[in-house]
Amino acid sequence: MYRLLVACTAVVGFAAYVARRRLGRRLVDTIPGPKPTSWIYGSLVDLFITDEYGQNEFKWQDEYGPVYTLRGCFGETRLMISDPTTIKYVLNSPAFVSGATQQKAANALFGYGSVFMAQGNMHKYLRGLMNPWFSARNVRSTLPVMREIAAKLVEHWEHSGFPGKTVDVTRSMGDAAIDIVGDAIFEHPFNGLSGQGNLSKIQRGLVNSMSSASRSALLMDFCLKYIPDFIFRLAVILPLPATQMLRDYHRTTNDLGRTIVSQKRETIGHKKDDAFVSGLLRMADDPSSGVPDDEIAVHLRTILFAGEDTTGSTLGWLLYKLAEMPDFQKALREEISQAGGDVDYDNMPLLNAIINEVLRVFPALPMAERVAAEDCVLPLSQPIISTTGQEITHIPIQKGQYVYIAIGSYHRLSSIWGEDANEFKPSRWLQPEQPCKGTALGPYASLLTFLAGHGVCLGWRFAVQEIQVLIVEIVRNFVLSLPPDDTVRAQCFGLTLVPKTADGIQHIPLHVTHAHD
Repeated sequence: MYRLLVACTAVVGFAAYVARRRLGRRLVDTIPGPKPTSWIYGSLVDLFITDEYGQNEFKWQDEYGPVYTLRGCFGETRLMISDPTTIKYVLNSPAFVSGATQQKAANALFGYGSVFMAQGNMHKYLRGLMNPWFSARNVRSTLPVMREIAAKLVEHWEHSGFPGKTVDVTRSMGDAAIDIVGDAIFEHPFNGLSGQGNLSKIQRGLVNSMSSASRSALLMDFCLKYIPDFIFRLAVILPLPATQMLRDYHRTTNDLGRTIVSQKRETIGHKKDDAFVSGLLRMADDPSSGVPDDEIAVHLRTILFAGEDTTGSTLGWLLYKLAEMPDFQKALREEISQAGGDVDYDNMPLLNAIINEVLRVFPALPMAERVAAEDCVLPLSQPIISTTGQEITHIPIQKGQYVYIAIGSYHRLSSIWGEDANEFKPSRWLQPEQPCKGTALGPYASLLTFLAGHGVCLGWRFAVQEIQVLIVEIVRNFVLSLPPDDTVRAQCFGLTLVPKTADGIQHIPLHVTHAHD
């Protein structure tokens, strides 16, 4: 298998190199950027395979500015973009879509028809079905469910003997997040915290298997866009451990999807209620409404990954930073105590300051890849001086050009966030004026953590409220501190920013004690 991959990569790489030579020199090729350290991998190893995510990327931004080029595999030119004007254009323009590799991976993971990969009218239709449920009013109505799961999380920590020990907090945060998705969105218990359901365990194993960058993964990513869909579909059914794990996940979630649909069909009758699944179901008297029952599992998997992996990652980083900042944690506990039982989460300055700062410094998705579906012109907020001395005020882009929307880099632009943009500093959110010195791009706190434009995260309100509720209950009941041998270094890039210790284990060990000891 490995030899076959090497042979295919060599053929594809040589063909791509020859094709680029025939294109000649384009304006985009004269934009400055780091020199590649490898002909095969370009600068991608320096971008992705590092001890800490961003250790090269953020230096490149300081040196070359918010728009620069880097080389991908076999000399492919890619654009790194953190310029807010350029980002806004890319995220709002139909000229840019997810790349072929992303589409193949998403189709394999979620199934065909996911809202993540849908385009044009289908994308608008699916979002039209889902958007109403994620309105501010509907999200607020889920507060009782979220508080109930938060109380179960506290009980889980108690029954598991966390107080007085150093434990990994990431697993239980993911379990709590997946339980909230089950109870609040799908009205079905997923039983992650109780350990009675295996969905959380299967999904965690699948995510972990995909959360480490490697040289072979970079080559596979490059080659996938040249592999026809029908061949890729055959590859997914090969008897390999990774594909077996994927098939197990699909089998589990397909069964779960059928159960959820059956239960909803029994209660809904001929009139839809306000539930999320009800909004998706196709009614017998209106064949043009909703989606087929067998596609509910596709949207189940989509929401599961968006609601468990990204939110669980953010919660883990929040607890880590609170443990690292004991004075801030103590002040937050006092704020929670003063708020009483009926907490108004949006009016808790310290709580929201640290949430916002974690979302800024540890965005769950630190980079988004897009490809030009047609020729277009990228606008710039400031000119670039090319390697030939030419002043570039806009960039002509050819169909097929790949760009990276560098979300992590955008969140560190000193021109937007101040000279201390590289520091983790919750106090920046406690000032009379918001810290963002530019036009807001994202839907929340001027951050790109939830993306923007037509692909903005559907559940951003849900995610923020969920984080608020869970953090309040944990800090109310427990004191978190770093162990003496702390080696957690974030941002090893996978599907999300993942925490890893020096021994390569993906977890966050924290010492836990009772808040009232």
